Amino acid sequence: AKGVFQNMSDEMAILASLSELTDVQHSIASIREERITRQSEDEALASQVLNISAMIGDPTNPGEDTVYAAINIERTARATKDEALASEINTLSAVIGDPTNPGPNTVYAAIKTERTARATKDEALASEINTLSAVIGDPVNPGPNTVYAAIVAERTVRATKDEALAQNINVLSATIGDPFNPAPGTVHAAIKNEQTARANADGALATNINNVVASIGNPASPAPGTVYAAVRTEATARANADSALASNVTTLQTKVDGNTASVQQIMQSVDGIKARWGVRLDVNGRVTGLELLGGADQTAMVFKVDSFIIQTPDNPNGTPPFMLGTVNGRTQVVIKDAFIQDAAISSAKIKTLAVGTLHIQDYAVTNTMYVERWPRSWETPADTSWSVNLVTRAVNVKSADTVMVHAGGVFQFKSGSYDYHGGFVLRLYAGA
Repeated sequence: AKGVFQNMSDEMAILASLSELTDVQHSIASIREERITRQSEDEALASQVLNISAMIGDPTNPGEDTVYAAINIERTARATKDEALASEINTLSAVIGDPTNPGPNTVYAAIKTERTARATKDEALASEINTLSAVIGDPVNPGPNTVYAAIVAERTVRATKDEALAQNINVLSATIGDPFNPAPGTVHAAIKNEQTARANADGALATNINNVVASIGNPASPAPGTVYAAVRTEATARANADSALASNVTTLQTKVDGNTASVQQIMQSVDGIKARWGVRLDVNGRVTGLELLGGADQTAMVFKVDSFIIQTPDNPNGTPPFMLGTVNGRTQVVIKDAFIQDAAISSAKIKTLAVGTLHIQDYAVTNTMYVERWPRSWETPADTSWSVNLVTRAVNVKSADTVMVHAGGVFQFKSGSYDYHGGFVLRLYAGA
C-alpha cells in the first residue's frame, strides 16, 4: 500500500497537464502507453508501460471528495549473452480521497502482482508476489484509527547446478491501528504460512511453519492492557546420507498484563531408532509436563509435576486410588487400596495390620510399651488399687516349634516419704 501511494504523484501531475483547470470539479480519463525497444550486439531490450486512469476531482488540488481509479502495467524483457530476464508488474488501485496525501478518511483498495523470470548459465529463478490490500486511513503513515487488511502471497522457485529450492509464503492480516508500529489499543489478527522445500547433493529438507496470532496492544513491548494469543505449528522433515529427522512442534501461548502461559507439544522421530513425544507447560517460567522416550534398548516416561493423580472415570469426584504429591514439604505416595504380590520394604509404619502368614527372621520381635496411671502422676489414692493389661498375645505352636516369650516392665510405688522403683522380667520357653 505504501509503494502504490508513493507512485501516484507522477500520475496526478500527468492528469493535471491533461485537464483544463477551472473552478468546478473535473472529470478526467486517460490512457497512456510508453514502449521502448533497443538492440545492440550485446543486448536486446523491450519494455512497455501502460496506464489507464479515471478521476473525478481536481488533479492539482485533490481532496477528500476526489475519486480515483487506475491500472498500471509495466513489462520488461531483456536478453544479454549471459542472462535472460522477463518481468511484469500489474497494479490495480481505487481511492476515495487524496491519492498523493492520504488522510484519516482516505479509502483505498489495491491489487498488485509482481512476476519475474530470470535465467543464467548457472541459475534459473522464477518468483511471484501478489498483494491485496484495503485501507481506511493513511496507509503511508497509519494512525490509531487506521483500518488495514491485506493478503500477501509470495512464491519463489530456484534451480542451480547443485541445489533446487521452492518456497511459498502466505500472509493474511487485519489491523485497527498502526500495523507496522503497534501501540496500546492496536488490534491485530494475522495468519502466516511459510513452506520451504530444498534439495542439494548433501540432503533434502522440507519445512512447514504456520502462525495464527491475535493481539491487542504491542506484544513485543507489553503495557498494561496488552492481550496476546498465538498458535504456532512447525513441521520439519530432513534426510541426508546417514541421518533422518521428522519433527512436529505445536505451541499455544497467551499473554495478559505481563503474565505468560504456553502449552507445547513435541513429536520427533530420529534415524529410525529414536522417538520422542512430550507436552510442556510453562506458566510465568514454571515448567511442568511429561515426556515419553523410545529407543531400541530402553524406553522411559518422565513426569515433571507437583501432583500426580490417577482417577477412574466412573468415580471422578471420589478419592483417587493413587496420588503422588508434596505434603508438608515431603513428597509422598498415597494409595487407597493396593495388592502387592511381592514387596521388599526397608522400614514401615503400619497402623493396622492383618497378616495371613508371618515369617520373622531369627524370631526377633521388639515391643516396648509405656503405661501411665494418671496424667503427670503415678500417685494412687488411698484405699484404691488398679491393674493394667499391657499386652495380649496369642501364638499357635506346633509340636516341633520352639517359642520364647520375653516380657519386662518397670514400676514405681510411692507412699508418703517412701519411694520404691522396681521391675520385673517374665520369660517363657516352650518347645519340643
